[in-house]
Amino acid sequence: MELGLNRDAYDALIADLEKQGFEAEIREPVEARFTLPPQEVANVVVSLAEKIGDETLGVLVGIFVQRMRESRTRRKKPPPRPAIAIFYGPDGEPLKQIEIPEAEV
Repeated sequence: MELGLNRDAYDALIADLEKQGFEAEIREPVEARFTLPPQEVANVVVSLAEKIGDETLGVLVGIFVQRMRESRTRRKKPPPRPAIAIFYGPDGEPLKQIEIPEAEV
């Protein structure tokens, strides 16, 4: 549902990442309901195909947050809860979890 409602923002995110030299693509998840612990429920999951350093992860997170904040400025009212994104490494372990802040108007 998240992807369908915000497709333009995610397509723009892919373009932003590619401009910075990252290879990126959108894949719809295979849904398996009720299999994740509650703390791992996220609006967006970013899975990395290869190991990256903390500095590179910081750049990736920065690009992601900027694009998502820009897309959220078009909303008429704020969502009931902050959007959550989780970044996973190639081994499937979580590297970083963030809340995507609302853009300042």
